[in-house]
Amino acid sequence: MVQRGNGLVEVPTVSSKHSFINGDDWLITPSIHLKGGKNYKLSFRARAGLENYPERIEVKWGNGNAVSNMTNELLPPTNLTSIAYQPYSNTFSPTTDGDYN
Repeated sequence: MVQRGNGLVEVPTVSSKHSFINGDDWLITPSIHLKGGKNYKLSFRARAGLENYPERIEVKWGNGNAVSNMTNELLPPTNLTSIAYQPYSNTFSPTTDGDYN
């Protein structure tokens, strides 16, 4: 992870897919302190790794760093079919102050 002074965080990721193993990998960020009632915007770019092998992503957030804490949806399950980066973004607002992932 690379923290930038302008509030941007870069998280390069790589995933591999196998023909007989279902992908269920989670990338959970370090905790970020957020204020309740304030709007935040998450923006990122994503792409498929290979032209003939689409990927599927979903983006969630929650209060805690376990998979079971990821109860709020930012991006529903989405197919990535292009090898060109595509932009995605959504806004969200936690109800209470806290540390979120």
